[in-house]
Amino acid sequence: MLLIKNAELNGYLADTGANTPVDVLCHNGLIKKVGKQLEKEISGTLHQELTVVDANGGALIPGLHDHHMHLLSLAATSQSLKCGPPEICHESRFRDLLENAPGSGWIRGYGYHESVAGDIDRWRLDNIVSHRPVRIQHRSGKVWIVNSLAAQLLDLERIQALEGVEQNRIGEITGRLFRLDRWIKRNIGTIDQADLSDTSAELASYGVTGITDTSPDNDDRTLNIFQQAVDQNHLRQRVYMMGNENLSIIQHPKIKRGPLKILLDEIALPDFQQLIGRIEQAHLRNRPVAIHCVTKTELVFALTSLKQAGPIAGDRIEHASVTTDDMFELMQQCGITVVTQPGFLDERGAEYQSDVEEELHDSLYRCRSFIEHDIPLAGSTDAPYGPANPWQAIKAATERKNKLGYQFGPDEILSPEQALKLFLTCAEAPGGACRTVTAGKAADLCLLSKPWAEIRERLDSADVRLTVCDAEVIFSRD
Repeated sequence: MLLIKNAELNGYLADTGANTPVDVLCHNGLIKKVGKQLEKEISGTLHQELTVVDANGGALIPGLHDHHMHLLSLAATSQSLKCGPPEICHESRFRDLLENAPGSGWIRGYGYHESVAGDIDRWRLDNIVSHRPVRIQHRSGKVWIVNSLAAQLLDLERIQALEGVEQNRIGEITGRLFRLDRWIKRNIGTIDQADLSDTSAELASYGVTGITDTSPDNDDRTLNIFQQAVDQNHLRQRVYMMGNENLSIIQHPKIKRGPLKILLDEIALPDFQQLIGRIEQAHLRNRPVAIHCVTKTELVFALTSLKQAGPIAGDRIEHASVTTDDMFELMQQCGITVVTQPGFLDERGAEYQSDVEEELHDSLYRCRSFIEHDIPLAGSTDAPYGPANPWQAIKAATERKNKLGYQFGPDEILSPEQALKLFLTCAEAPGGACRTVTAGKAADLCLLSKPWAEIRERLDSADVRLTVCDAEVIFSRD
């Protein structure tokens, strides 16, 4: 039994005004009571079992929910090298990083961008490391680049006809593997299945009590990994799990099945009628779809397909990275939700400033326009492709600046309260009504060290003091 006393409640709601501190009692996974001086009502054996936390006027908010991330890939980064901006910005640094990689087996890198050393292939990697197998993931998540030793271990020559294995003009394998994550994992083994304990602890330190895993290849095998991790207390957050058609309906108190995830690549769009059929089949099973769209072409293709198939509640667009004004009417007609990542404007903004046409800068990762057009909007980190700290995304939504100070679409700026709410809606209804700290609700809470009036000026995860999921403390800074 947990009692949080003297907490500021609802200070982040712009229309509530000042808050008198209250107490919140949690037990058996739920918020049992919200009131004043609740400790006096608890006596005897129950009081002996009571854990009391004095909030000292700190803001108590629902636990944050990250509406789009990739949990196993995030865990794998603890055993990987960050190979792109802002940490690695020059070819010399990239070379030093790989040459001095610890260990003796596979070298796994992630976050690579062409601004570091151009369009690398297996021969460029061989010039840096040839005695160990190397695989580097582009920060888009679309492609892995392997060196010649890795290509040999993966037996790429034998399966060079496999879709996604790139060859040059004379038929040589370049080492660039497109959308073959599942195949790579199957052929390498469990290299990406890191212990989730540290990752879960990191997320808890940010106040995160739930995540939506949007990996398109999630199936029952992935589900078993998550179930074991939750049951063994290695994963303390709730999980809303997207996946492919082979992901079963889930019977677990802290894991739920989410939409069918559909990836679109502008350079290799699927057959239009086949995509419509895939959406229709999911809808017949009362399962919404979540469509990955990072270009305007992908967004138009997705929305047109959804309109033709007939959208249902829960259909989502992931990213909506480029949304021009002419897209809003079609989005409204489809009744979709947008899950976006304003944190990319900070993390990748230097490259966006130089690589994206200036006339599209105001259309990148829009926020306010979706809200003004009554299009439900939720926030996420896309970790590990973006920083896993949601407070960075929240702050980015209020500033929309890159690390050089350049601002993308100032009219899209959100208030701190609006930005926070992007992470406070339910997993099943992102962008809908915010979860609340009220009796009878799940005891998934984030206690901040100061009142909201001070927190909103910083929007920093260092102000997370306590994280509670299912009425259990999963992080404490005390």
